Amino acid sequence: VFCLPASGEGLSMAALEALAAGLPAVLSPGCNLPEAAEYGAGVIVAPEPEPLATALRGLLADAERRATMGATARR
Repeated sequence: VFCLPASGEGLSMAALEALAAGLPAVLSPGCNLPEAAEYGAGVIVAPEPEPLATALRGLLADAERRATMGATARR
């Protein structure tokens, strides 16, 4: 799982590289990658502790979801 709670990235190369490597992503709106959520490769949450923790817990507890999101990310 890749997590980037950015407040202002033009277009995050780190997030793009993580997705290309097949990692499901937890991103903030500041990463400017709504396509990650639209295509099911990641989730977009507010860059605040509670939403980030909830998203990470959900992904870490669900291996099948991580695998599906990771395969989607790689595509």
